[in-house]
Amino acid sequence: MRKSLLTVAAAAGLVATVALAGPVAAHDDDHGHDKDRGRQRGRHHQTIRLSGAQEVPVNVHGNDDRGTVTVKLDDDAGRICVRFGPLRLTAGEPLPNAAHIHRGVAGVAGPVVVPLFAAATAPTSYPTGRICVAVADPLLHEIDDNPAGFYVNLHNATHPSGVVRGQLKGT
Repeated sequence: MRKSLLTVAAAAGLVATVALAGPVAAHDDDHGHDKDRGRQRGRHHQTIRLSGAQEVPVNVHGNDDRGTVTVKLDDDAGRICVRFGPLRLTAGEPLPNAAHIHRGVAGVAGPVVVPLFAAATAPTSYPTGRICVAVADPLLHEIDDNPAGFYVNLHNATHPSGVVRGQLKGT
């Protein structure tokens, strides 16, 4: 008798948990669910390739200057976190002294919308640790809704307009 009461109680708890979780997944855009895309807001990430060939204007070293960055949008915490992977630059090139997320489609140079780091906080080696920055909700949702309209790039003293760039992509 005791075992069956525990089983019933456990099953009731599971039903209550499912019932509580159900409405969260069915909420509107402002509370977690993107009805148009059927995609859950919250935390998601992507790894993108960076190269000099994607820069505008194009870095003369092209794909010889390259790396990766993992971008994580965290709607719940109101921030974007990045982690740069190994970075390969042409011999003699200085390390990046700034990184940003810019508004702009592929092939277009656009304005900075999220500064990731500046000279005073620039990493001294790659791959880097995680770098997180607070981002206002409207901008975070704009990036989430239209990632291809934004790109990440790194700048250095030789290429102040950008040494490598990578376009965000839709999921």
